[in-house]
Amino acid sequence: MNSSFVLIIIVAIVLVIGFYFLFKSSESEKQYFKNLKKSLEDEFIIDPETGAKLTLEQAESGIWNPEEVEYYNEEEDPFITDEYRAFKEIGEYYKEELNYKNIELVDSDIELFESINMFTKYKEWYFFESITKYEKNVTIGFIAVSLGDMQFSRTNQLFCWIKNLDFSGHYILTEKTKVEENLLKLNSIELKAFGSYHCESIKKTFHEIQLFQLFEKVSEIAGLDIEYFEGNLFFKTKKEMTKNDIYRFEELINEIVG
Repeated sequence: MNSSFVLIIIVAIVLVIGFYFLFKSSESEKQYFKNLKKSLEDEFIIDPETGAKLTLEQAESGIWNPEEVEYYNEEEDPFITDEYRAFKEIGEYYKEELNYKNIELVDSDIELFESINMFTKYKEWYFFESITKYEKNVTIGFIAVSLGDMQFSRTNQLFCWIKNLDFSGHYILTEKTKVEENLLKLNSIELKAFGSYHCESIKKTFHEIQLFQLFEKVSEIAGLDIEYFEGNLFFKTKKEMTKNDIYRFEELINEIVG
C-alpha cells in the first residue's frame, strides 16, 4: 500500500477522534451549564419549614393541603450538582459564621462584570450564589467558569467585589512567571510590580500612590486575577476554590475596609 495513502488514513483517523472528543467536551460543557441554571430556577417556592413545593399563590396565601402538595428532596434532584452542594455548604458558612446576607445581582452588576478583563477570557461564567456585607460594600460570589470548546476546562472559583473605593482609573494585575518577566525585559517593557504581580494601567488615576498601597495588600495573596475599575476592586481565584481561600479573602477584606 502506498505510504502516502497510509499517512492520509492515519491523519483522517486522528482528526475524526479529535473532533469526536472536541464535540463531546463541548456538549458536556453546555449540558453542565444547562443543568446548573436549571438547578437554580424552580417554578415552585420551597417552604423552609416543611419542604413543601408551593405555587406563588399558595405561598402568598399560606393555605395549602399538606397531603396534596409535593415535597422537595434535594438528594433526589437530578439537576443538583456536586458543585452546587459544595457551594451551598460554603454559602451557609458565610451566612452563619461570617454574617453575610443573600443578594440578587441586578443587570447593571452583570454588565459591569462583562465589561472588565477578568471575565472576557471565559466563554461561559455563571454565579451560583452571591452574598454581601452591605455595611462594608463587599460582595462575594461563587462562580463557575469555562474556557470553552478548544480548552475544555471548568473551575469553580471564589470572587470578591469591593465597591465605592475612592480612586478612579483602570488597572489590571497579572501574575508573571520568571520566563514571562524575562520576555518583558527583552522587549523593553517595564511594568510596575507588586510581588509576583505586574500592573498594567489601562487608565491612570491621579491617586496612584494610595491605589498602589491597596495593590500591595491584595498582591500578598498568590494565584488571583485582580482588577481595579473606577472605584471597584475585583479579585478572584484562578483555580478551584478551597476553604483556605475563604479565610484569606476575609482577612484581606478586613484589612482593606475594616
